[in-house]
Amino acid sequence: MTSALLFAAAAKKSSSSSLIFIVILAVMAGFLFLSTRKRKAASQQLQTGLKVGSKIMTTAGLFATVVAIEDDGVVLEVAPGVHSKYARQAISRVLDAPDGAEPLDDDDAGDTSIDLNKNPPNNS
Repeated sequence: MTSALLFAAAAKKSSSSSLIFIVILAVMAGFLFLSTRKRKAASQQLQTGLKVGSKIMTTAGLFATVVAIEDDGVVLEVAPGVHSKYARQAISRVLDAPDGAEPLDDDDAGDTSIDLNKNPPNNS
């Protein structure tokens, strides 16, 4: 008879711990669902808020400037005069989005080339 009581007590304890485990699992799944939803909404807002002239970073770490926005993607200027088309989902963040942004004119930048054959200045 004592074994039947021990078995009943163990079954009761097991069912309460199973219930606690299920509740904890459900709460964790809820947090995961909410965080995924927030991330998706933020990504959608970023993609719809793109402007021509915005400096962006892609998911691969490429820094570029938005040149044109099309229905199925964006055209990015990755280097002066070098344009590439990317999917909107490839843009991970906007670094700079000035109001009324226009594409940057590289002619105003001046000569930014570096002469690698020139000796460095002697500071001693």
